[in-house]
Amino acid sequence: MWEGEPVPSYRCCFLDGAKHTVKVEIQECADDDAARRWAEARFREQPHYTFIELWLGGRLVERRQRVPAVRQ
Repeated sequence: MWEGEPVPSYRCCFLDGAKHTVKVEIQECADDDAARRWAEARFREQPHYTFIELWLGGRLVERRQRVPAVRQ
């Protein structure tokens, strides 16, 4: 990124088990890697959502599904 360039705004969509968007958060991040770290942290903090999708404009950066805990 060059000085004076706008910082991209990433959109993190939180989805339920039926893949319906329930909540959306917007965050400016320097690049995809920083946005992934931010989205992953938010996903860990909100365990009641099943999926997240991270978008930059119309481009899907990443989609994640929560892995169910294994009971012993």
